Amino acid sequence: MPLLFTRMICGYGGLAICSICIWFLSLTHKAETPYTGWKRKLIASMCSITARICLFNAGMWWINKEEVDFDYKKYLGPEWKADKNKLPGSIISNHQSWMDIIAHMWR
Repeated sequence: MPLLFTRMICGYGGLAICSICIWFLSLTHKAETPYTGWKRKLIASMCSITARICLFNAGMWWINKEEVDFDYKKYLGPEWKADKNKLPGSIISNHQSWMDIIAHMWR
């Protein structure tokens, strides 16, 4: 309880700073085009750091991530190959709490 306000300031302050930085980056970005290069890396890094701060302040010290190998050749054709460096096309969660969104930002 004694650190509640400090934790709240760190969590909400981190989210605010991250949002403001992304907003400033969007001012110089061409509309309806994806972020690439250093802008994408900067946004991903800021979101990851902000999410880690928020999760730490909520009492979550670590997230275990499991790699699942699945052969999608049955659905995508025999020439399909897995690419571990590529982000998934969609992430599905059960949204048991608002922390699910922050946990996905951690990636």
